[in-house]
Order: sequence, then structure tokens, then C-alpha cells
Amino acid sequence: MKRPAEKTLGPSPEYTPPPKRVRLSRAKPMRHSATTSIPDPSTDDVQVKKETELLPPLAEKPWNDLLGPLLGIDKSGDLTLINQWPDPVTGGIDGTSKDKVPTELQLMNNHYKWGSQIASNAKRLQWFKLGLDATAQPAPSTIAEEFPDQRATTPDDEQSPQVLATEYLRALREHFLAVLKARLPASVFSTTPIEYVLTVPAIWSPAAVETTKICAQDAGMGKKEKLRIVSEPEAAAIWSLHRIADYDPKVGDIFVVCDAGGGTVDLISYEITALRPILRVTEAVPGHGHVCGSTLLNRRFETFLRGRLGGHESWDEEMLEEAMERFDTKVSSGANPEASLHNPLIQIKREYGGSLTQEYHIPVPGFPDSPAHDVDRARFYLKGSNLFNIFEPLILQIVGLVRQQIDATKARVARVRAVLMVGGFGENSYLKKRVEEAVTGDGIEVWKPSFGWTAVVRGALMKALADIDPKSKQISIEGRVARAFYGTESAKEFKDAIHPKEQRIWSRFNGRYEVNTYDWFVQKVNAIPHHAQSSK
Repeated sequence: MKRPAEKTLGPSPEYTPPPKRVRLSRAKPMRHSATTSIPDPSTDDVQVKKETELLPPLAEKPWNDLLGPLLGIDKSGDLTLINQWPDPVTGGIDGTSKDKVPTELQLMNNHYKWGSQIASNAKRLQWFKLGLDATAQPAPSTIAEEFPDQRATTPDDEQSPQVLATEYLRALREHFLAVLKARLPASVFSTTPIEYVLTVPAIWSPAAVETTKICAQDAGMGKKEKLRIVSEPEAAAIWSLHRIADYDPKVGDIFVVCDAGGGTVDLISYEITALRPILRVTEAVPGHGHVCGSTLLNRRFETFLRGRLGGHESWDEEMLEEAMERFDTKVSSGANPEASLHNPLIQIKREYGGSLTQEYHIPVPGFPDSPAHDVDRARFYLKGSNLFNIFEPLILQIVGLVRQQIDATKARVARVRAVLMVGGFGENSYLKKRVEEAVTGDGIEVWKPSFGWTAVVRGALMKALADIDPKSKQISIEGRVARAFYGTESAKEFKDAIHPKEQRIWSRFNGRYEVNTYDWFVQKVNAIPHHAQSSK
């Protein structure tokens, strides 16, 4: 029987045709197309408390391009990051020291290496977690298609997104447990109950969330029914909004949270409904997002370097490896020396402030002096104008997403007071500047809450702790907005005055013409109060 098209504005009083079916099934890799016009860059924390205290859950953020779990909470309430990752040679737990680790895998001798274990110039499997949502719209950014990672390999038929995600989560879980075992007394470790909290992008479908739970269950993180799932922008909002006391928040204030991470950029809007005894907020409009995170900056920068220096006989992969590390991790030679001394992990990617004239020095040892290649004394002089063209496509996409979320919020509720920038890319001052330029005409401020780099994982743990111990709750989300229609399908008697004739079908059981309809108990964009929501 041919079914009627899906309604988008809610049902009529008497007849609502059924929408397209959504089935939970094994995810397949997403396809994407390249249609965006892109400038040429070459032109000018798992958590554990002491035995006498409540034992909270582990938490992780596996579905952005970089992951940063937490390990502990001290008496002052400060969260502590796990920032030691497996050594690429020995496999020991105290290897690379970074706040986050790439969500990547490498298959070697029927064994997977993961994250920091993978040599920087080695081939690896990437972006597999995005394949868990086979129905995602829009597809991954066209920039990812235009600027592919030269180290990326194509998974074979047996390496489905679900298989790869499970392998990654299993390795991650084993590392967590090894770290806990090393840092806790044996008696505490053996008696500590552990729960896991996972966060997912705002753009994911219910099917993708269910698949994520299955992956975590297969990785040994417990029964999927007991796993805690938190939307990434919601987790970021929980952390960010509980830090805004210095901004004199008021009841009725509306905030847009922009979580600009490595893989995805997610947005969500909240309205403050109460300030005391705890901060209470409700979702104003549905959130949305896109695959346009800062990992794509690395790809564009690598493509730029290969185009500028790759044709020279002295160029090799070791130079590229050092240059990529300088761009993404190490302090640049052009940075303030005092800042470099106190923060050796400042990145060019974070430093860049939009200047067209500032230069950054990239080491290219063994490369001869060449004015044509902008190389002098084994240093490549990276121009601000080159960086502008590397950043610009992503900046434009993110500013557009912020503008879209603000317009949707204004259309349904009221004026937005501020945009809160969080996530690794959200720390970039140039991105903040461009968002400010796009919204200040509306009287909207742009803020960067403290610890925004790890806001998602911190907020996820805050929510999990509040679920376990309501007395610890500092912020409560009182309501959310439905992102889909939910209802039950049923066959009803055909009525010529109501139903399209071409939709009727004869029921031999009931001896009459009938039509398939849906009875909605939740309509898209309707508010769902807290008491009607599941805690899982």
C-alpha cells in the first residue's frame, strides 16, 4: 500500500498519515558529496571518590574527534582529567600527555592500536563513529571530502562502523581500568562500582544512540539499558551555565551554547526559569549541528603544506609530521615567549586571531633556504593570509550554524542574551571574534566559560552525579523540546470526507475499507516536561 507523505507540522484533528518508518538497524558508512566552494589556502574524565563517599560513574566522550575523560573529583569539587595515554612503543599507561586523544584505530597483525598508540605518519581508520548514524542529514562536511586525510584508510567489509566503534571503546575501557588500578589502592579498586556515561552529538538519530549503546555493551561497559547517554550540547550547557554567576544571570535570559569540537559543532538553546535554590533551565528550541569541527583545519593545513613544499626534493614525511605537530600541539615560534614558557602546549590553531600580517615559524629541518618556498634557516614562514584561507570555510559554516540557532530561538521564544562558546575549537579567539561580529547587531554577547575545552565531559559527569545524588545537583534541566513525532500506528475506518481515497485498503478481517494512521502522543517541537522524561 502506498503511504501518504509525512506531515511536518503535527496532525489534523481527525486524520494523521503515518510518517516514514525509522528502524533501528546496523549502521552503514555515510556517503557525502563535495559542492562547497572553498578558498585556496596557498594564496596571499572518569571519576572516583574515596571509600567513605558516594561512588560516581566513569564518563567519556567517544563521539567527537578527540576524547577527554575524567578521573577524579576532589573535596573542592574540581574535576581531574585523564591526560596520560598509552605509550606508542611500550603500550604503558603513562605515554603521551594530552587533554584529549584522537578517535582513531590502526589494524596491525590482527590487533588494533588506538589513539596515541598510532605513529603520527601511519595509516589509520578515522571518522568511523560518524558512520553509526546511517540516516544522518546533513552528511559529513563537504570540506572533509575536498580535503581528505592522506593517512586515512578505507575500512574493509568486516570493519563496519559498529565493529570499529566497539573495538575503540573496548581499548578505551581497558585503559581507564589500568589507570584506576594504578592510582587506587587494590582494596578500593576491587570494591568500586563503575558506571559509564557516554555523550553523543545533537544531530544523531534515536537509531544511532541505540547503536552506540550496543557498541558500549559489546565493549564491556555494562548492559545497554543501564548506560547513561547525554547529548553533547546538553552536557556542555550544564557545565557552561553553572559557571555564569559572574555574568549576573536573570530569570528569562536565553543562552545559545555552541560546542565547537574536533569532529562536530553542536548548538542548543536554554532559557533560565529559576536561579534559586539551584539554577533551573528549559530548552527553548531544538538543537542542531554539523560535521565541521577543527580536525578539518588539520586536513586543510596538511593539504596546504603539501602544495607549497611537497614538490621539493628535500620534503619528506618527517617534515610534515613535525609541521603538523607544531600546528596542532606545540607552541609556535611566533608566539609570545613568556606565554610559551608558561604554557608549552599553545597551538597555532588556537593562537590564530585573524591577522593577515602575523607570521608563524614552522620547522622544516633539512630544507634548504628558498625564498620561493618561504623557507629561511630551516624555518617555513607561514603567513597570516594563508591561515585566513585555511580557517575561513569552517568559520563561515560555524557562524552560519550559530546564526541559524539564534534565528530559530528568536522566532519561537525571545531575544537571546549570549552565545557561550565551548569545545576545543570554541577556545579559538578568532572564531569568537567572528561570531561576535555576526550577532552584536542583535545586542547579543559572546562568552567563553572557563574550562570550555572539556565542557562536555565535565557536564556529563555533573549530570550523572546529580542523578545518583540529587543533593549534589547544581543545575536542573526542567524541560526539553521533542525532535520528532512519537506515536502509535493503527488502522482506522476509511471516511470519504476525511481520508484520501487512494490510501484506503480493504480489510477482510473487519469487512471494511481502512487507512493506516498515527495517533501522536508527542509532536515535534512540543515541550516535554522533566517529569515525563526518561533518566537514561
